[in-house]
Amino acid sequence: MATCTVTELETACPSESVAAPPELIGAFSLGASLEDRVVRGAGLEGRVVRAPTMNQLQEDDENLELPAAFKAFSLSVQFMFMANYTVILPTSHDYVASLGGGGWFAGTVVAASLGSGLLTIPMVGCLFGKSYKPALFILLACCAVGNALYGLGQMVQSFWMLLAGQVVRGFMWGGCGRTLPQHVAYNCIGKKLRSAWTATSGNVGFLGMGMGPVFAAAISKVNFSVGLLQVDEFTNPGWFFCVFWLLLLAALIFIPEPPRPFAVKVQNNDVSSGSVKPNGQILWSLSTMAIASAAVAAWETSAAVVTQKYFTWSLLTSSLFIGLVFLSSTLGGEGVKLLVRKRELREADVITVSLVAMVLSSTLLYWYLPTAAGKERRLGNEITYSIGSIVMLNAANVGRSYSNSLAMRASASVSNRMKDWAVGAQAFFMMLGRSLGALCGMGIATMPGGANEAAGFMTCISALMLAFLLIPELFAGLRHA
Repeated sequence: MATCTVTELETACPSESVAAPPELIGAFSLGASLEDRVVRGAGLEGRVVRAPTMNQLQEDDENLELPAAFKAFSLSVQFMFMANYTVILPTSHDYVASLGGGGWFAGTVVAASLGSGLLTIPMVGCLFGKSYKPALFILLACCAVGNALYGLGQMVQSFWMLLAGQVVRGFMWGGCGRTLPQHVAYNCIGKKLRSAWTATSGNVGFLGMGMGPVFAAAISKVNFSVGLLQVDEFTNPGWFFCVFWLLLLAALIFIPEPPRPFAVKVQNNDVSSGSVKPNGQILWSLSTMAIASAAVAAWETSAAVVTQKYFTWSLLTSSLFIGLVFLSSTLGGEGVKLLVRKRELREADVITVSLVAMVLSSTLLYWYLPTAAGKERRLGNEITYSIGSIVMLNAANVGRSYSNSLAMRASASVSNRMKDWAVGAQAFFMMLGRSLGALCGMGIATMPGGANEAAGFMTCISALMLAFLLIPELFAGLRHA
């Protein structure tokens, strides 16, 4: 029986259609000519082989997912780093005080783990050139060494050792930690899944921030010494996470490098062309992301001081409270992600609602009673503070995630060069916001009347970004970005 082409068989034998074999589908996806699209193989002669249409191929392309192993590892890194960031919050101010430092220095120690990473953001192109694993190896090694230095601070009796440990731990985070999810999104993941991936990585980071204080509470009672090395509630976070980072370092050896199908397309589209001047929509989205990150950092650093100093809660209770608030934000973020997908809500509207919620909820964080108020009178203020904290963190998490997504999409619509610039810019704005928020949150909270000052800081920065939306052209442009 003669071999028939697809065109001939469409009319000759329509009743004998079969699915195309994998090798033929591959030929179509690689752009094979019509003459090459011939039915081959025993038993297939005379039957119609229907190749996928261009629309089907494009649909598959846009729904391409990140390989499961690398996806799990990338999310684990996001989770672990943010848990490592918050695990020291309940004890850092007392740890620094025991070594002779003040509240502002304690805030600097917390902020340094993110601030130092700003220096490596310009290196993203070099670090992620052809492979992710070498850069991740350096990141994990820095995290392990930095935590060990943090644990050694008590032995050498120097708060500068704590600062050095935080600087080393966060040094590579800007270049290959914070930028990793967005770089992966636009090189390895289909277009339709990028926004969901951005929200997922953000929610996993929030989950890590929630689990950090929980880890601190769990290990707070571990206390022993080995020679001059003391392991207690102050140094436990350093040694605990040092072991975790070493385990991740070993696991990295077995994680395969993900393919980059969309990186080839970017090269073919000539990345040397296109604008690199961010417009007002991009700048507002990046600034909102920085403000939301600053609000989160200000709350998390001040909450440890407020709950222990004003509410007289124990370290364990304070740690669990901070952890539960972050966990509620993770669940809230996932709920909003499903709602946005189901209702097809505009990201600009979601961000606007989150900013309004941040302003309103921050009014519940003020200390409305005299410092010497009795326990019974404090209970009402504790309840309002708890409610305000949950709403604030949920709103800030949503605002941060979707302003990030909006900034990246608006940048990609301008040019490839603009999109590449935005990958580094979103990391810079987010880390700068968190660093300044952490510094101000803990520094202000330790001052007299610090609870109200910290709450006022969160109110002002949230209202600032909301005020820009009074410009009609800006808000209309954001809704159609």
